[in-house]
Amino acid sequence: MNHIEKLDYVLNILYHESKLIYSQNLHKKVVGTLEKDDLSRIINYLHENNYIQKFIEDKPSNSKITPPFHIRITYEGVLFFEKGGFNNENKTLRLNHNWKIAKTIANTANAIIIVVIAIIGIYISSESIKKDYILKENQSKIDSLKNELKIIHLKKAE
Repeated sequence: MNHIEKLDYVLNILYHESKLIYSQNLHKKVVGTLEKDDLSRIINYLHENNYIQKFIEDKPSNSKITPPFHIRITYEGVLFFEKGGFNNENKTLRLNHNWKIAKTIANTANAIIIVVIAIIGIYISSESIKKDYILKENQSKIDSLKNELKIIHLKKAE
C-alpha cells in the first residue's frame, strides 16, 4: 500500500464512523494493515490539514510523548473524501502536471515553426532581391549592347 492509499484508508475509516474514535480503537482497526508509526504520521498529517479533529486526553498518568486521543473527521474531511480523497487529488495533480508539459511542448514547437518560416521567408526574399539585381544588371548590359549595335549600325549606314 502506497502513502496515498494509506491516507485514503484511514480517512475511509474515519468517514464511516459517526462518533469520536479512541486512538487505541483506531489502532486495533488498522493493525496488520498499517504500522503504528505510519498511523501516527497519517493522523498528524490529517490533523494539520484540517481533515480531522484531534482531542488529546490530558491526564497526569498518560505518556507525554504519545498521549491517548480521540479523533473524528471534520466537515472539510467529509467533503474531501466524497470528492475522491487523496487518490483523486493525486490523479488531478498528475493530469495538471502532464497538461502543463504538453502545453509547453506545443508552445515550443509553435515557436520553432514560426522561426523556421521566418528564416525561409528571409531566404526567399534575399533570393528574390538577388534575382532582381541580376536581372537589372543583365538588362543594363543588354541596353548597352543594343546601344553599341545601334552605333555600329549607324556607322555602317554612313
